[in-house]
Amino acid sequence: MRACLPATLPCPRAAAAGALAAILALGPVGHPAAQPVPEFELGRLFSKLIVQAGLGFARGAVELTYDGIAVDPRSGEITITGLVLRPRLPHDEARACEIGIERVTLADGGRFDRVDGALSLGGVSLPAACLEPEPAELVSALGFPVIEADTVAIDLAYDDTSSALSIDLVAGITNGALITAAADFEYFWFQGVSVDEEVGAEMTDDAELVAILSGAEIMVENRGLFEALEPMIGQQLGDPAAIPAIAQAGLMQALTQEGGRTPTPEEIAFVEELSTALGRFVEEKDRVVVTLAPGAPVRLGEDAFEDPAAAIALLSPRVGAAPAARQQLVAPALLAKASNDRDALSEAERMTVGRAFLTGIGAPRARRDGVELLTPLAEGGSGEAALLVAKALAAEGDPIGAYANALIALAAGESAAAAIADDMEAILDLSEILSLQNEVAPFERDGELVEAADVAGMHALAERLVSGRGGPRNYETALYWATLASASGDRGAAALLRRLDSRYARRAEEAETWANALDEASARALETWIEGGLAERVAVE
Repeated sequence: MRACLPATLPCPRAAAAGALAAILALGPVGHPAAQPVPEFELGRLFSKLIVQAGLGFARGAVELTYDGIAVDPRSGEITITGLVLRPRLPHDEARACEIGIERVTLADGGRFDRVDGALSLGGVSLPAACLEPEPAELVSALGFPVIEADTVAIDLAYDDTSSALSIDLVAGITNGALITAAADFEYFWFQGVSVDEEVGAEMTDDAELVAILSGAEIMVENRGLFEALEPMIGQQLGDPAAIPAIAQAGLMQALTQEGGRTPTPEEIAFVEELSTALGRFVEEKDRVVVTLAPGAPVRLGEDAFEDPAAAIALLSPRVGAAPAARQQLVAPALLAKASNDRDALSEAERMTVGRAFLTGIGAPRARRDGVELLTPLAEGGSGEAALLVAKALAAEGDPIGAYANALIALAAGESAAAAIADDMEAILDLSEILSLQNEVAPFERDGELVEAADVAGMHALAERLVSGRGGPRNYETALYWATLASASGDRGAAALLRRLDSRYARRAEEAETWANALDEASARALETWIEGGLAERVAVE
């Protein structure tokens, strides 16, 4: 393995080992060395030393100082205050580029199968000297010798199981603009990436991004930037009111390809919508929102943005003054009805208000009210309602309620509930797990499988009952079908039984509960095998 270079910089692995060794050697200051460090304090110190090592490593690329570091292992948050960066830039001979960030917060959700990361910067100051000469001159002329941002935040959620990605960006430029952007990808990853032990992940020459876009939106809200630009626009165009007509003419020229093609009705409608939106913005000086809302997820390739016509056809862009979420606003009268006469709500109204309360889209988030509204729907078998309630209860620290609703959602075909069920099973006792499973989906024989002696079908059903994908999750019923399939010679079913035994029988605190579940499943299977005539039908097959 390569040594870490240069030698004056801490190697990440060595830094981690050194941090751990330092912690193990520490005793609480002013206390006897024999007294153990509390578990929370141990985690906090370890995390802090790792961050310090990372910042030391970063100093190899840029000069930096900071005032302090705060670490909270319980929430996964790391906060750095008073961060100052002084990069060496070829065009900045005077070394005037000094980037200040009052507060940096990093957070991680802490799940193995999902990345829930957030980076938040507060009190950012970026001198124009940090930019290339031409843009630096432009922003200075606009009255921004130092670009200041109240906040810059990036939140992303990446699901390892599906490669789905959601990313949100917010940037508030002081006396300039508020910019928000969001994108949802059904699939997002790179193909053509090689992994080497020494150099890590590396792009190959034919590497490409595989991105399937579900939707995206960007909003630019004016907070003084347009007023700063107006004099310059006036010099160039004479009147800012000419902006919509100029944009419309330029886009139509691009769509017609200098008269070589006729724009489609969809393209013409988009151009007119864009012109209207720009005209309203010039007059109101408030905001412009561009929404990409394809009817179905689209695979983005190199040709997606080759020309405006291709982009419009692929992405179905819309331009307006309000985010798409505002179209989901719940009517105040309906919210009042939900507060004052909840029993009078129809199922559709319950779903609308409950969804808004739990997601915070369309109405202020009110988690407990949302749970109360949607619980009857979940108990009635609504997969969407059960999934929303499961997420809310998991966030509130109610593993029993979250698991019960995740099971209902799974039974209704909501495969996304499987991750919640898995998380709750890591918390609950096996007896609680089995009891809740039997409440949601009690044991039931499939007479057709038995009559047909469909061994492969029995094994497949057992697998589905274990995973919960495509149907309910019930380990005791899965044991029954896997036992029958295994007795019929299905080696895959036998392997499934071994996996379940490995998961539960070896846990001393759960061995007896698991043994009882096995006995119950075996008794049922033996009855079906002998009295149900399955043994005879399998023998004939």
